Amino acid sequence: MLQGDAEALVRSGGPLISVVVPAYNTPEPYLRELLAGLRDQLYPRWELCIADEASPKPHVRSILAAAAKADPRIKPVFRAENGHIARATNSALEVATGEFVALLDHDDLLPPDALLHVAQAIARHPTAGYLYTDEDKIDDTGRRFDPQFKGGWSPEMALTHNYTHHLTVIRRTIVEQAGRLRPEFNGAQDLDLFLRCWELMDAADVIHVPFIGYHWRAHAESTATRGDQKGYLFAAARAGIAEALARRALRAEPMLPGFAKNYALCLHQLQWSPAILRDQPVTIVIPTKDRADLLQPCLDSIARTTPQASVKVVVVDDNSTDPAALALLASLPARTDLRCKVVRAPLPQTEPMDSGLGTNTGPAAAGNGAPFNYSRLVNLGTARADTPLVLHLNNDVEALAPGWLEDLAGWLTVPGVGIAGAKLLYPDGTINHAGISLGREDGLPHVLFEKEPADDLGCQFLPHAARNVVAVTGACLLTRTDLYRRLNGFDEAQLPVAYNDVDFCLRAGAAGYRTVVSPQAVLRHVGSASRGRTYAEREHVEYLARHGTRRDPYHSETLDFPPRSLPLNPYHQRYAQTARPFRALVVTHNLNLEGAPIFIFELARYLAAQPGVQVSVVSPQEGPLRRRFEEAGLTVEVWDVATLVAAKTPAEFASSLKTFAPSDSSAQADVFICNTMLTWWAVHLAAHLGKSSALYIHESNAVKRFFQPILPAPLHGTVEEAFRLATRVVFTAAATRDLHEELNVNDNFRTLPSWVDFDRIGRFAATHDKRALRLKHGLDPDAVLVVNIGSVCERKGQHIYIRGIDLLRKDLPGLFPGQAIQWVMVGAREGLYMETLQEDIQLMGLHDVKIFPETPDIYDFYRLADILVCTSFEESFPRVLLEAMVFGTRIVSTDVNGIPEMVTNTDEAWLVPAGDPFKLAAALKNALADHCAGNQKMLSMAHARAARNYHHTRALPRHLQMVREAWLG
Repeated sequence: MLQGDAEALVRSGGPLISVVVPAYNTPEPYLRELLAGLRDQLYPRWELCIADEASPKPHVRSILAAAAKADPRIKPVFRAENGHIARATNSALEVATGEFVALLDHDDLLPPDALLHVAQAIARHPTAGYLYTDEDKIDDTGRRFDPQFKGGWSPEMALTHNYTHHLTVIRRTIVEQAGRLRPEFNGAQDLDLFLRCWELMDAADVIHVPFIGYHWRAHAESTATRGDQKGYLFAAARAGIAEALARRALRAEPMLPGFAKNYALCLHQLQWSPAILRDQPVTIVIPTKDRADLLQPCLDSIARTTPQASVKVVVVDDNSTDPAALALLASLPARTDLRCKVVRAPLPQTEPMDSGLGTNTGPAAAGNGAPFNYSRLVNLGTARADTPLVLHLNNDVEALAPGWLEDLAGWLTVPGVGIAGAKLLYPDGTINHAGISLGREDGLPHVLFEKEPADDLGCQFLPHAARNVVAVTGACLLTRTDLYRRLNGFDEAQLPVAYNDVDFCLRAGAAGYRTVVSPQAVLRHVGSASRGRTYAEREHVEYLARHGTRRDPYHSETLDFPPRSLPLNPYHQRYAQTARPFRALVVTHNLNLEGAPIFIFELARYLAAQPGVQVSVVSPQEGPLRRRFEEAGLTVEVWDVATLVAAKTPAEFASSLKTFAPSDSSAQADVFICNTMLTWWAVHLAAHLGKSSALYIHESNAVKRFFQPILPAPLHGTVEEAFRLATRVVFTAAATRDLHEELNVNDNFRTLPSWVDFDRIGRFAATHDKRALRLKHGLDPDAVLVVNIGSVCERKGQHIYIRGIDLLRKDLPGLFPGQAIQWVMVGAREGLYMETLQEDIQLMGLHDVKIFPETPDIYDFYRLADILVCTSFEESFPRVLLEAMVFGTRIVSTDVNGIPEMVTNTDEAWLVPAGDPFKLAAALKNALADHCAGNQKMLSMAHARAARNYHHTRALPRHLQMVREAWLG
């Protein structure tokens, strides 16, 4: 596949890349490996420009001369004298003719796909000026280790140390314009060159190529082993950074922090001039309420660590009532060591916080009943700022040493930087804040490195490096006053408590301003001490609606986040993220209006909408879902697989498989997507045809138990073999995976969240009136409607639902006088179980129970329902609960299998044991009471959880990537 990519790129005129290498006494094995690595490059449009530094060892010249004779792309330069690395590299540049130059050390290696990925990135970004790849190290045994999976371009981090490192590829005209390498910076000649090159290009033209493109040789004399192997490089790096600062007119000096000295790391940071704060004074805005014990040390630390002439403090009092706090506030204007004034927030009207589902009063401020609104307090204080810079500071933050504010203000003198944040420590010395990143799964922001020891080096030394981040905490956030006002400050209407700081940083980013977090500004932060920790689900939903699909450009997707320490994800498949055309055959066990077929329909529809992806559908049974597939433009075939599933023994099945004649769609498919254990035969068929496959498992039953009534025992092992044959076996619930984990012998099991289509449900709810739908289906428009949705069968436990209703019948009139309650079942099928249910209903006299058959109009019933009941005995990850969560329907459910992963008892739903009508009746009583009281908290919590974890815009792309993984094998 990659070879085909390379050939296509050459045909389309891919760039010539000059690999530039300075060489001196290169050990013969290393030199031969370097040459072999270039000859093995999948992308052939390269030339090797290698300058030998008058090596005394004769093998260097002889090997290079022979290589040049055998391959005209190899262009050696033999220098007459040793001029060290910068002059040697410049000599190699003299013979370079490529549009781009790649810098390679004489003892390092390029993996075969390195130049291909670089050339592809150039093709995607025709104006690219500087490209860098990920890298790892390699020892003399060939062992690869210490991978460095880098993030996107971070100009502020690049100012202090060479984080882009290897492999570096630069447009040759830029290298020439910058003046090539300078010998006086030997040891850090590359950093000096990079700093000069970056100044000649737009930030958008610095491209990260997210593949391992370089193997850095670790041996006794290499800086891959220890940074101070070449001690002069520290001084050279410092000089290069100092010159760059001078060229950019930044008032700072590079300095090597103590931890970098201890670990021999060439990781400089900046010490900013105190004059910056004199030129750019700061107003510090501190919201507070009561808690004089927090505010007093906060203010004292400011007075102790900042220059009084450059700092003003505005304390915003949110209606304190504590006598000690009132006395402290009254004394502040008279302080002689701090210019301080107090602004008292007006008492806001107590307004309900609309959750989108009903009324939610939100977190209340103690004492006055008004909702706490941090954004309003910060905006109120910032309105009083009359300085160029404004710092938002929590009242439980304490400065530790002078210089922190000068440091933050210094970063705001860098063109394009609009926000700076500090490194905050908990009182126990662990990290409270070192920047904020965006969660990959829930879409929410999370703090990086929280609770990690402050002196821990962390992933790629990031906790100790000034760097760009997507956001910093409002507990200590410095910004330009005019920028804050231009962006209308924090959003006090929609984000009064949570995510207002992140939202501001992201809006600033969209406006072209970067955010920096600095490890040199260190403060202590108690954390949520004044107000406590609150949870406002409405704000989760609002944040996700604005920013939920955003990705953090500063961290590699190869690193998991959360966890906050950025561990390596060993299952990350980079190639699966490449958008390539493929053909998928979707195999569904039937075409009924059931959860699993609807799941695969939605996945198939999504896949077919992707550029270059072709999807066809196969089922062994007809059903009403065919119409949906065809309306989505998908062809559906019904296959007769009787000879396969009717086999009695493995040998008989194998024989039937060889003679089975599927349609052309299977031969043309690149990957089979098989849905449910009942499609086990399709995994075997895919393997027989030499195809890869993804097997989706929804059954929360072991193979032998599930197939005992429908398949001869000798074939149970054949079904289990499908779990081993499938390229990927995918689960949407950890509980279901656990049941089958013993079959995970090939480590091919993966767990991914299911999804729910928020947009479709939102459109439906907006265009369908609840009362009208009730009238449409002959239901009481004024009754409380309790609805059970699902195929009527013993596994779904509708008989428990009926018994629970019977247990409640006598109590309800007394509990809810005058309130009509109607009970509904949707999903009836003809059969003995249905007949039994109807007899029970008749015998019990449950005249308020209405039964509806399976219907494609199932959204009608989510919309008209007040309470949804799930009484299943087995459920992997029922979509009825997901859809109820988004529709805003109260939920009572059994707690089987994956359901507790979806909802938490008494938070988002009432959960009861399966098969217990008494506990079901008690939970229904609670749900009815909650509904009649108008309490919307649980509905809001459920909606927010679905938005975090199961939103289709985040979940479906992950399934697409998993299908690509399966296809690629």
